[in-house]
Amino acid sequence: MLMLILGSPIGILSRRNLIGAALLLSAAHLLFAGGLALILLAGTSRLKFLVNFHVLSFYGEISYGLYLIHWLVFFGFDALAIHYMPKLAQFRGNFTLLTIRFLCVVATATLLAWLLRWYYEERFLKLKSRFA
Repeated sequence: MLMLILGSPIGILSRRNLIGAALLLSAAHLLFAGGLALILLAGTSRLKFLVNFHVLSFYGEISYGLYLIHWLVFFGFDALAIHYMPKLAQFRGNFTLLTIRFLCVVATATLLAWLLRWYYEERFLKLKSRFA
């Protein structure tokens, strides 16, 4: 944050000059890393009620499966949309259609990741305790 504030008079907030082009992304990375560190610190203190949400815990449990399948669901949705709903497939530049696409994919990918977590991945996680 300090880097962004002190660097703003010399152009760090703009990519039109050399300093901004070189350091804007680094300053943004430092800002977000600091925010993440504050959230992690709050999560390990008595303030964890501020950062512990059930939705985030749920997505934390299914995150690996979601990571693996989300692009497949996007490609599958696009293929189905082109074949069955050509107007929906023209989402580029249309925020409403893009939002519909995103919500459909999020719902489908979340359901599939949850099923993968509890009916496939859980078996392997239980094997871990046998060998430990």
